[in-house]
Amino acid sequence: MLQVNFLRENKERVLEGLKKRSFKELDLVDAAINADDERKKLQFELDSQLSEMNKISKEIGILMKDGKKEEAEAAKSKTSQYKESSKELQSQ
Repeated sequence: MLQVNFLRENKERVLEGLKKRSFKELDLVDAAINADDERKKLQFELDSQLSEMNKISKEIGILMKDGKKEEAEAAKSKTSQYKESSKELQSQ
């Protein structure tokens, strides 16, 4: 089985090899590359959201320690929004 990076770097070579073997669905190579690009994009978004969630969680601890409960509650609502959207991204 070919790796996606190999497909990306050697696309013409792969297509020539598939043509020699009378493989007719050559557009599947592009589809595999596009699917990998989409996966990378979603993973980046998910990682960004998780990073932001961790940052906000640390801020919540500091706010609670300083006695700023209202601000901490507002930050908690942000984290719950991030959790929902990260679950949605993970399901894709």
